[in-house]
Amino acid sequence: PVDVYLPRYRWLPGEGPATTITVPDPPAGGRATVRIVDQWADGYRLRLVDHQAAFDRDGIYGDPGSADYDDNGWRFMLFGRAAFEAIRTDDPPVDVIHGHDWHACPALIARDRWYVDDPVLGRAATVLTVHNLRYHGSIPPHATAAMGLPVGDGLDLLADGIERADLVNTVSPGFADEARTPEFGGGLDGSLRARGDRFFGILNGLDTEVWDPATDQTLAAPYRAADLAGKIACRADLLGRVGFDPGDPGPVLGMVGRLDPQKGFDLVTEAMPALLGLGARLVVLGAGDATLVDRLRQLARARPDRVALNDAFDRDLARRIYAGSDLFLMPSRFEPCGQAQMIAQRYGTPPIVHATGGLRDTVVDEHRNPGLGTGWAFRQATADGLAWAATQAIDCYRLGGQGWQGVVERAMALDFDWRRGAATRYVAAYRRALELRRAPGRSR
Repeated sequence: PVDVYLPRYRWLPGEGPATTITVPDPPAGGRATVRIVDQWADGYRLRLVDHQAAFDRDGIYGDPGSADYDDNGWRFMLFGRAAFEAIRTDDPPVDVIHGHDWHACPALIARDRWYVDDPVLGRAATVLTVHNLRYHGSIPPHATAAMGLPVGDGLDLLADGIERADLVNTVSPGFADEARTPEFGGGLDGSLRARGDRFFGILNGLDTEVWDPATDQTLAAPYRAADLAGKIACRADLLGRVGFDPGDPGPVLGMVGRLDPQKGFDLVTEAMPALLGLGARLVVLGAGDATLVDRLRQLARARPDRVALNDAFDRDLARRIYAGSDLFLMPSRFEPCGQAQMIAQRYGTPPIVHATGGLRDTVVDEHRNPGLGTGWAFRQATADGLAWAATQAIDCYRLGGQGWQGVVERAMALDFDWRRGAATRYVAAYRRALELRRAPGRSR
């Protein structure tokens, strides 16, 4: 049995069976009242921690377009302790506490400080998955008292969690290697190296029933590797929706993601003259950095026949881009794993990626591995590098024939199924964490 705890943010449902508990909370005079709202998902129970003062806000970590909330340390310590108190009230046997990123690190602190001898929580192993080393959860000295901790030099929550967890992983073996270096470690490379083999990578996966072009009801037509006629219909449908000429044979480059320099969107804007010179068209779906949105909007205004931008969150359009594009752009400067490149390959849309982290682990470069590739990769995170890789990909696309067909078929044949891959590795990690936790004379 698995319980998943999340804060009940303003836009999440508040209906369902609820339990009211009291939680240690220094700012509230010692105790706070919290509701735990249960929702049932696919094989697990989702438990939403409902506390309006902490989570009923416009943003998640900060108001849109502004800095992080000053009281994030208090908010996520309250969240962690509420989860623990709910677990104790439920009183199940708990084997593993699995946290994600800095937001779960206050819970790891709380477990070691207040629950280490608890009969329910004390023997549980702890696993911390780090998805993004760029964000640490830095807490200034004056804010630690609200967490029930001594006022000292402040806290780097992620660093603290990395030191406390029985095991630490990130979401691809490639990024685990990179994270041990100063270039990619976000200032925590030393802490990660110090964990030795207790820090490792587990490659992300996909729900291949959710992401399947043969059954995707959003698409204009279904298709599979053995019969790509439906993909041609999906291409025409996408081009018609974004205002492009469906009869134009120019290659269509799709891009879906958070508009952020980390994701390489700025490289795309810099490379656009070269991409347009190759006859390419670009369809972008994403929201985020205002400067990047403005640059892409200017390009779309200047060349509405060649550049389309939708700066909003649109699940259906994302699926249509994966299916209707000829090639998929993912030029991230760094990428712990990413799933967009996996989805694109499953939908028969070979990706063009920067060879970093999980992108390097999941895309085989056709240029360096002729006849074996599932996409194209460039080594240097520059506009010139992106344009070079796009040239190789577009040349292959235009030549068509068995060369292009082979790339598409190999991409669609990749198996990123979560159940057959990542899930089995996490179960093995849980077992190892339990052995470490319960070993006589254990040490970190």
